[in-house]
Amino acid sequence: MLIRLFFKRIIKEPVQSRYLMLLQDNSERYLQIYIGEREGETVASCKEAIRPPRPMTYDLIGSILNLSDNIVLTKILIDGCSQDIFYAKMFFNVNGEEKVIDCRPSDAIAIGLRMNVPIYAESCVLEKYGLVII
Repeated sequence: MLIRLFFKRIIKEPVQSRYLMLLQDNSERYLQIYIGEREGETVASCKEAIRPPRPMTYDLIGSILNLSDNIVLTKILIDGCSQDIFYAKMFFNVNGEEKVIDCRPSDAIAIGLRMNVPIYAESCVLEKYGLVII
């Protein structure tokens, strides 16, 4: 079963030069995903509505997808985790047919946030890795 997630925040960890991305379901469960510094800065700039002077890679990908009426990004799915590495897929509608691309969650979310695409997690991922923060 798929659980809808909502982007909550991104936190920079100064010691390890990485970011912690928090996604929340409809209750109080959070999924925390560590991502690289560059990816974290890209997600942070998107959420803070900071526009770079020139389009960044994720902006370019979003612009290319927006040009096509035949290719529509429909959802992001976080579907697994192994050795603290999360896995994701991007789902597309291509001429009425569903196509799936394997990708890093950070890339999928960076593009998905720009395109206002829903983010989901497999319930087993959230059950195993979700945290309740009180």
